[in-house]
Amino acid sequence: MSRKISPITVFLIALIVLFVSIFFQINAKFKMEEKISSYHSSFDTLGLLEKEFNIFLLYPFSFVNYDAISDKVEKFSFILSSLEDSDLSEVYEYDFTSSLIKIREEYAKSLEVLEYKKSLHAMTINKISYLLDLHQTIDNASDVSDEEKRETNDIVFLLIQVLNPNYAIAKS
Repeated sequence: MSRKISPITVFLIALIVLFVSIFFQINAKFKMEEKISSYHSSFDTLGLLEKEFNIFLLYPFSFVNYDAISDKVEKFSFILSSLEDSDLSEVYEYDFTSSLIKIREEYAKSLEVLEYKKSLHAMTINKISYLLDLHQTIDNASDVSDEEKRETNDIVFLLIQVLNPNYAIAKS
């Protein structure tokens, strides 16, 4: 005895298969959109971090929390490595390898400049600290006249202005 499948059953099965395939296609599109959004966000973050590095480099002797700069350097490196290891080229159907290599090279140059500036900044802070300690010693010395103390105040102030232009602005 052979059973016949009714046309309604065939229609319902076909409809279920169609809905399931549509669901999987929509799900795949959403995942692709999430990847694209994530990559876009990563590139935006790299751009913002680069601007923060440039701002840091533009101000000659501003007092900066180097832990924050180090965190940003680490974040930039992590995001760049993530992009290099991702399937970015497959998603956008464009070979980003050369672009990422250029970003990596520019990043390496920026790191060198950042480290150089950090060392210059440390030397400047040490010099200012030494000058302030010396100034304090002269100021506390009893065998130095008030006129000489005023002159050393002016000299120290001018030297600090040369070493750190922002100090003069904050002082006035």
